Amino acid sequence: MIYFKEMRHINRMFCKICSPPKFARACSKSSQVNGKTDESPLRRLLDEASTYGEAETQAAEPEMRWATQPYAARASPTEPPRVQPRDTAVLLFPGQGSQYVGMGRRLMDIPAAKRLYELASTVVGWDVGRVCVEGPEEELERRCQTAVLVTSLAALERAREERAGALERVRAAAGFSLGEFGALTLAALYSRPRGEQFPLTLALGPGSTLRSTLRQVNARAWDSSLQIDV
Repeated sequence: MIYFKEMRHINRMFCKICSPPKFARACSKSSQVNGKTDESPLRRLLDEASTYGEAETQAAEPEMRWATQPYAARASPTEPPRVQPRDTAVLLFPGQGSQYVGMGRRLMDIPAAKRLYELASTVVGWDVGRVCVEGPEEELERRCQTAVLVTSLAALERAREERAGALERVRAAAGFSLGEFGALTLAALYSRPRGEQFPLTLALGPGSTLRSTLRQVNARAWDSSLQIDV
């Protein structure tokens, strides 16, 4: 028993004398001879080991104050910049069924919108502006998809003219059914050449689609060429 008590006492004394901070400070004092400081690599290593992380460990538990921190202090989290809702815009395009006789009447006095109606009329072969503004309702119902899409795009020209920078603040665009084509057009993902390829799917059969008519491999090849995910 006496032997074990003596060994425990020696062990405690050794830990107190050889603890890292005390050992480093003792070496620091012994390294100063005649007012000169030892600048050897070992000296710098001991100095840095005795000071690194001490400022952060003062508030730690008493038994952990002697330990040096293995990592630098964590940087404070930064919040992302706040975006003001008034500085952004989200557009939602209407779909089939939103048409009515007289729509687009207030857009005809805007040159860019009027040119858009004229261009659409040249492409489809009938007067889109007249059908939208004057009807008759039966004809508008039959040609509502073209009428709704062109009128939606013409409304963008009015927003561009009346509110400078309005379209530049758009962060997202979506649409109900047919309105998706308006959103894709705004995002420059849908163009006239690509639109002219869609009627080819109708020629495959009444009510048919590429996926149900063609074999799956051919359908994927077609979709890849059009950059459309089916």
